[in-house]
Amino acid sequence: MTGFQSKIDAVVSWKLWEKLFLAFELFLIPILFLILFFDFQRRLDAGGREQIGIISFKQKTVQRKYGDRVVWEGMEASFPLYNRDSIRTGDLSDAEITLTDGTKLEIDENSLIVLNITKEEKEIDFAYGTLSANSSSNDSGEAIKIKSGETVVALDKSDVSLKQNEDKSLILDVKSGVASLFQNGKENVINDGEKAVLSDQETKITKNPLKVISPSSNLKLASVNANTDVEFAFEGLDSADKNFLEIYKDRKFSQLFKKRSITSNKLTESFPEGIYYWRITSNGSAGSSGKISNLQIKSAQLVSPNNNKKYFATKEQTLVAFSWVSQNEFNQSIVEVSSDPEFSKLVSERGTLGKSISMELPQGNYYWRVKSIINSNSNPIYSAAQRFEITNDEPDRAPNLLYPKSNDSIPETVANINGLKFIWTEIKGYKHYNLEIANNANFKDPKIINSIVSTSYQFKDKISSGNYFWRITGITPSGKSGDPSKPNSFSIKALEGNIFSLQSVSSISKVKMQKEGLQLKWKKLPIQGSYKVEIGKDSEFKDVVKTLTTSISQVSFNDLQLGTFFWRVSLTDESGNSSYISESRSISIFDSSGPIYPQKDQVINMSNKENIVFSWSAQSNIKNYTIQIYQLKGTQKILLLQKSTNTNSFIMDELSLLDEGNFNWQIVVENPSSGEKTVEFSSNFSISLDKLPEKIELLTPKVQYAD
Repeated sequence: MTGFQSKIDAVVSWKLWEKLFLAFELFLIPILFLILFFDFQRRLDAGGREQIGIISFKQKTVQRKYGDRVVWEGMEASFPLYNRDSIRTGDLSDAEITLTDGTKLEIDENSLIVLNITKEEKEIDFAYGTLSANSSSNDSGEAIKIKSGETVVALDKSDVSLKQNEDKSLILDVKSGVASLFQNGKENVINDGEKAVLSDQETKITKNPLKVISPSSNLKLASVNANTDVEFAFEGLDSADKNFLEIYKDRKFSQLFKKRSITSNKLTESFPEGIYYWRITSNGSAGSSGKISNLQIKSAQLVSPNNNKKYFATKEQTLVAFSWVSQNEFNQSIVEVSSDPEFSKLVSERGTLGKSISMELPQGNYYWRVKSIINSNSNPIYSAAQRFEITNDEPDRAPNLLYPKSNDSIPETVANINGLKFIWTEIKGYKHYNLEIANNANFKDPKIINSIVSTSYQFKDKISSGNYFWRITGITPSGKSGDPSKPNSFSIKALEGNIFSLQSVSSISKVKMQKEGLQLKWKKLPIQGSYKVEIGKDSEFKDVVKTLTTSISQVSFNDLQLGTFFWRVSLTDESGNSSYISESRSISIFDSSGPIYPQKDQVINMSNKENIVFSWSAQSNIKNYTIQIYQLKGTQKILLLQKSTNTNSFIMDELSLLDEGNFNWQIVVENPSSGEKTVEFSSNFSISLDKLPEKIELLTPKVQYAD
């Protein structure tokens, strides 16, 4: 009994409850797997959490994790935020958070915070990175607290930035207002224009020698221009001090971009697209610092309604769908509709977080554009304006005919298999179109197709060869016919001759076919369908040896045997029915480098032979051949002889090497270009001798003489 059978018998001998428990486990495993899979695939659900703010701006990688989950999810602008949410940013990423009380939080790259906002307490857990907070618009009366380890910073309508250094110390910079600092049981008040450096040992508070009124500590710019000007404003300037504005390309202040001497209360600096870090130095001491992100953006590209589009109204109000393409950095898009191109007379103004919106409008001439907003600190970006019209006038002009063009010639097979496609231009205001096809220019007894709702029609009825005319007439919602189009003429012609144009060699060696493949090509027809290639042993294809279906106009084979074959191509539909069959062509497969003597498995009687003349087919590009002769003994293959020759024959007269039995011989050739040696063919043969008589008689003379 095998081990496997033993295991089967062991399972069979289980008790009933054990078998039921095993079946239940096998049933439960895939269900639990599916639940886990869909749980990870679905976007995290906030459930009944109370919203405390939104992501009002983001760049690149910003992720959020719910307080009771372990999975991080990517965030976009305008995403809602909830209590106990963790927010983190990646490299070269930042985010702006607007809380419901108006407080703005700006998170720099590689930072992590946790929102702990309730009705009783408003606290931000600052784990690492750089955080700016502006509570100047907070009128709730409850101070915002920022907690970092055992340190707590309480804001009172303040604008502050908090940065963690590499040595884990904190820098608290108060740009405006007052911040209360609680550390190690002590409270320190950091006033407007002061900076505090917090470490485990002490808290050092210094007065910034020069107060920066603007820009804010984390300014975000958005402009369609390559460069944007930023105004720096200061207070407390002392002409006796050496004050400088230093601008760097990295947060470590090592890659200096520009350095300006501060000689007045204001100076303006131009910033190209990118991220910059600035700081103020006074007499060699560093003061306030900040970050400027300048994003060069493109205005929204309007899609619909396109310029000068006309809507034909049948009601007092017409629903117009507006759509556009814009960058993901935009926080909000506002569609402005005006009755004048200067947009001084706005008819409607609707905002959306998406890239499309619909609104109902009465009849009239309108202009529309999209106002894109990134954040509250940036100026809006306006798109170009486009015009559209809503009218109750019914059209009467004729469409333009696009296809078939005048005097087009269409193969009969194409028209009857694929159908004949008619295409024309759209005229706004027509409810549908009527198509007329006739074999005369006067359209006497035409074939009419009514109520075509699109601007194209696939005519699938059989149509014979000849000359035809076609035209289109638009029909308004009230049933009124517009002007018929100017007719186009076309002709249907029967396919004649060898339309497939079969291409292939008439003969090929088996070796070349196996190496390079046998290429069969034909002309691709302008007809929808597949091609069936058949290879048979006779021209009537009664004995088909190979069939292949393809959508392209060529195939390749490398596994045909020696002999003469015939091939043909037919066009097939979805059901596999052949609609057109080509003529046939023949191909001969021959053995160009096989053995001539001895042939494969040939038996050679050596009773009356003094040698064996080995011969094989010559190749034009081969100058030297190597013949190898082996003796076959069971599974052994013993090399008896190896000789080189520049001809395609070899005389072996060393008969002492041979004996009755089985042998193998092969020809090895060397590629003239690559030098690679390959076995051109390998063939077996046998050697036999005449049998000796069973009884041997010695004939001697009757009289024998002795010396």
